[in-house]
Amino acid sequence: MIHNAIPNVGAAEGDAVREAVDQGMLAIGPAIGVLETRLSERMGGVEAVAVQTGTAALHLALLAMGVSDQDLVIVPEATFVATVNAVRYCGASPLLADVDPQTGLIDLDGLQAFLQNECDTTSNTTTERNTGKTIKAIVPVHLYGHPVDMDALDNILKPYGIAIVEDAAEALGARHRDKPVGGLGHTAILSFNGNKIITGGAGGMVLTPDANIAKRVRYLASQARDDALYFAHNEIGFNYRMPNLNAALIVAQLDKLDSFVARKRDVAGRYAELFADIPDVAMMPEASWAESSCWMSILSLNPEIYTSGAEPIIRDLVAQQIGARPAWIPLGDLPPHKQARRMNGEGARRFLNTTICLPCSTGITNEEVEAVAAATRALLEVARS
Repeated sequence: MIHNAIPNVGAAEGDAVREAVDQGMLAIGPAIGVLETRLSERMGGVEAVAVQTGTAALHLALLAMGVSDQDLVIVPEATFVATVNAVRYCGASPLLADVDPQTGLIDLDGLQAFLQNECDTTSNTTTERNTGKTIKAIVPVHLYGHPVDMDALDNILKPYGIAIVEDAAEALGARHRDKPVGGLGHTAILSFNGNKIITGGAGGMVLTPDANIAKRVRYLASQARDDALYFAHNEIGFNYRMPNLNAALIVAQLDKLDSFVARKRDVAGRYAELFADIPDVAMMPEASWAESSCWMSILSLNPEIYTSGAEPIIRDLVAQQIGARPAWIPLGDLPPHKQARRMNGEGARRFLNTTICLPCSTGITNEEVEAVAAATRALLEVARS
């Protein structure tokens, strides 16, 4: 099996975990602080709070910004369901924004038109006319490792008083106009799930320039405990702290982050070369101002030529033991979120129908990349005929 995206761990990770075990520091220990410090430094000095998962990080970040059951939170349609689930955990309602069908990134033109035409703004507060609810926050997703144009998004949001929480779960190591994603001046979250570029098996991080948000996140993640000695709790909190065991593994992986990102980019670039002579297919483009982490190697099909879409090709690749994957189902098409307010959804449907996520583990060999490309090329030829 040529897997889609699996962990790449070695002796250093094993040594780090064994050291934590030998010290008896499984839940609480020094690796947590080391990880927070190193990521803070990498992101330009922002506050960093380690938590159990990327989903927990997003939940806590939204809560720390005051998101509640009276609010709407804008989420792009093309993302893993955890992004919108975190909004629901806060009791808030998602407002689903459509995406660019070529990239899967939030459709900024469509977002601007919606805010101008469907919302009312007074005293730096924006209300969505249809529901009467306040739009409290937006969660732009740096999809598959490519950054959203945050400068353009900032300019759009200036009149509206909408807070930003960047979902950078897939984009650790990416850069936006020479700045690291996660250190762009907004609150952001990371994930260290098993399929991410670096992993702890599980884990997440809240990154924020706001010390008060960081303090609130840390407090809520520790069951809202108010006294270091007594079990005093004045609020409902969550058991969201990152265990030291996971942190030790992530710290060891962090030493390899730059080489892993370079390998991800090399793999995507090699796929681009191997498909360059085929009309009507292309790897996901990279903006001139961006440096994608290429968490996924994305092949896009021209829907006018490949009228059956990406699904039959993906299924045939999987049948050949090649771990291709589809893009995300539009959130508004999932049963738990079908009642959500939507801006459109057609761009996200087209993105799903035309996108193939090719195997791109950091440990994939050049020979495996060529084998994946050869099998995909054969299926593309059949699909065109």
